[in-house]
Amino acid sequence: MSSRLTDEQQGLLTEVVERKPGLSPDDIAARYELFEEWAAAGMIKEDEPNYIKMKMVGAHLLAMRGDYHASLGALNSILDLAIRLDNKDFELRCLNNIALVKQALGQTFAAIDIWHKLLENELSLPDRALYTINLGVALNRVMKPKEAVGVYFAALEMFDEGTENQYVADIYNNLGNLHKESGNDEKAKEYFLMALDIYSKIGNNERIALVYNNLLACCNQLLDTGEGERYAALAMEYYKSYLPENQLSVVLNNIAALRMIEGNLPLANHLYKDSLKIAEKYHDSHLQCQVLNNLAQSANDMEDYDGALDYAWQAQSIAATLGNQSAEAISFAQIKSAWFGKSCFEKAYEAQNRELELTISINRDNNALNIAQAEARHLQNRLEQQLEAIRDQNQALADSNLIVSRKSQELETKNNFLHATNRLLNRIISIIAHDVRGPVATITRTTEIIRDSRDPKLMDEMMGHLLESSQETERLIDELLEIARKYKSGLEEEPDDFDLVAEAQAKVQLARVIAQSKHIEVQFSSNREAVIIHAAKGKLALIMRNLLSNAIKFSHPGSTISVSLKQDAEHMILQVSDGGVGMRPSQIEKIMAGASFSEPGTNQEKGFGMGLVFVLEAVIHTKAKLEIESRPGQGSTFRVIYRVSDLQPNMA
Repeated sequence: MSSRLTDEQQGLLTEVVERKPGLSPDDIAARYELFEEWAAAGMIKEDEPNYIKMKMVGAHLLAMRGDYHASLGALNSILDLAIRLDNKDFELRCLNNIALVKQALGQTFAAIDIWHKLLENELSLPDRALYTINLGVALNRVMKPKEAVGVYFAALEMFDEGTENQYVADIYNNLGNLHKESGNDEKAKEYFLMALDIYSKIGNNERIALVYNNLLACCNQLLDTGEGERYAALAMEYYKSYLPENQLSVVLNNIAALRMIEGNLPLANHLYKDSLKIAEKYHDSHLQCQVLNNLAQSANDMEDYDGALDYAWQAQSIAATLGNQSAEAISFAQIKSAWFGKSCFEKAYEAQNRELELTISINRDNNALNIAQAEARHLQNRLEQQLEAIRDQNQALADSNLIVSRKSQELETKNNFLHATNRLLNRIISIIAHDVRGPVATITRTTEIIRDSRDPKLMDEMMGHLLESSQETERLIDELLEIARKYKSGLEEEPDDFDLVAEAQAKVQLARVIAQSKHIEVQFSSNREAVIIHAAKGKLALIMRNLLSNAIKFSHPGSTISVSLKQDAEHMILQVSDGGVGMRPSQIEKIMAGASFSEPGTNQEKGFGMGLVFVLEAVIHTKAKLEIESRPGQGSTFRVIYRVSDLQPNMA
């Protein structure tokens, strides 16, 4: 249903739910009253976004006034509404606020159960951090600081090291409170200062006020009145400027403790009573208990033993209800002091025994040493995680370096091939300029002789020369066209699936026909009957054709050429061996560098030096490796090696 509120009215509510800076608690309360009027008049409906948000504001206002029971009732109504509207986000937020109110009512274990259940949900990082921190505070309140340490460090691990936001600062502040309550005030102060640094950077004045008060408490425990005075002044300034009245009780309590240390007991007593009035007004049981114990101590110091007993017994009753053994032990310590002051030693010893029982129970698992050990374990875990992350980063860097190295090698190979290609193109130009020009010039001169001659015998001889020159020129032009076809436009052959054994056998059979004129035998062997591969068939055919042609050209008549194809788990090896003239190391180096050169064959066969350049190009383009073994007069072996993983056929 659409809202009947004007844009201006909607704006007043939006400023509240979005926490516009500068709005005082009174401003918020006044706008909430307007919201209630508009809701009662049907001007804003339950299913509108601002409706449920303003209801949450109303519950918060009730809690600020100390009316926790009414706040809890309001939150339960909001929870029902969120469930009815299937608004999971507000359902979870509402449960968190219910847990906070239950904790304020002394139902801390119930609150702990709620936070445990909340953390079982899919949550955003801020929500998970918030609920985890709230759980840690609750665990600390029920005297489970070791568990609280674990929870706080689990929350810290949600953020990258060096993160500075409110959640991290809250964790530091709560760790400070935990150490302060265990008696390790120096460590507590260290955490408070870390929290203060972050709060100051992000400009959270409300939290700065809390930390100043916590630092004041540390100074009181360390009897550092000079620094305590400075933090007391800052705490009062920030509390009055940025926090509601119900929060003022805690800073008055700590300032009163500072006056006690300075020996101004009447002023301390007055400040404690002011603090107690605010705590009672807002039903803050935890703070009431703390202030009553402090009033008991103040009364004992002023030898008002009856007053001390009254305050201490009130504190003990509240502490027992809250399950706060630490506060209860402090109460019995004050009761003991009061009975000693009244010379009632039997009752004093009874109180002392009860104090010792509680102290032993508290210190069994929750003394400062155990808390420090628990903290150290979590710090060690975080360090181990960081070391593991560093190891992973180093491995990733090593992998990256390996990839870069491989890419560099590939680039170097391609660069070498580019140089080889340039040399090849220069060779083509040279062939056109000299080798083609020569036969063409011969044809021209022969044609001129035939045209001018009248001698039949000479004409027959010239016709023979003309035919030979034409045939030679035709062969040369065919090879040049093949070269041009290979290099034009840079197009690559698409790989396909085929039987490499069958392809090799076909090329060997063709080579046998060509080799017959030199009475050369060409043998073939394979350790597999068939090998289906996925590769550029034309490239492999070019490799085999040119290696066989090269072997025939440089083999002696009547010799044997051996062709073999072998496959193992990792490699596929094509090998062509001859017993011909062989090569010098300098010639092998030229071939591997992509340089073209020509030598006459055993029957003085001529060539253009392109065949092995073509082989090298095809080897590079098909991701193979070329190995050459040769010695002058002992023949040559050309070995083309593929990785089986690069030749896997398509399975589709």
